[in-house]
Amino acid sequence: QPRTWYAGSGATLFRSLNDGHGWEIAGRFPDGQIELVRTHPERPGLLAIAVQLPGGESSRIHISMDCGESWETTAYTTAFEVKDMTWIMREDVPALLLATDLGLYELQVGGSPVQVLVDPQDQDRGFYAVVASKDIRGQISVAAAAQATGGVYLSSEEGRSNTFRLTGLQGEDIRELAVQYDGPRSFLWAGAAAAGGEAGKGCFRWEL
Repeated sequence: QPRTWYAGSGATLFRSLNDGHGWEIAGRFPDGQIELVRTHPERPGLLAIAVQLPGGESSRIHISMDCGESWETTAYTTAFEVKDMTWIMREDVPALLLATDLGLYELQVGGSPVQVLVDPQDQDRGFYAVVASKDIRGQISVAAAAQATGGVYLSSEEGRSNTFRLTGLQGEDIRELAVQYDGPRSFLWAGAAAAGGEAGKGCFRWEL
């Protein structure tokens, strides 16, 4: 959605329709604190937010189809904290991939969260971050950063179960993932955490 931006503060979601020159309230969610705001890269107006519920051990996902003008009556409550999420298209149906403390999950609008098997040896491996990319041929790749310095997993098959492979970075505390597009090329960036006052190791890059 051109010129449209969102910001979460506490339980309030703000929206700007003019590149940040002016802001308005797009929703209030008194059940917790807004932690994530994600727009769909291909469906204008499709928006999801993750609200951390009191206690910090569970989350609630709210979805809007019209830039926050209205919200779906169904909110999806998880029994785990959602650390990150990203939109993908699954057979022309929008779906959210959720990185959680108890694994990677997929949520289709109108459905329930279903676990995506990333590591068959550790089905409940937690993840800090998840990101999706789409190349010039339309192929979707999904990357997920494992908790407990478990490395970065990559799927070249739309993030389906049992399609992930470990690309490396075991032993690094990767907390953030992002995709950079440079013409026909795309790069996966992984940001490593560092303790306060330490220089840290910065970011790692992988060409997709």
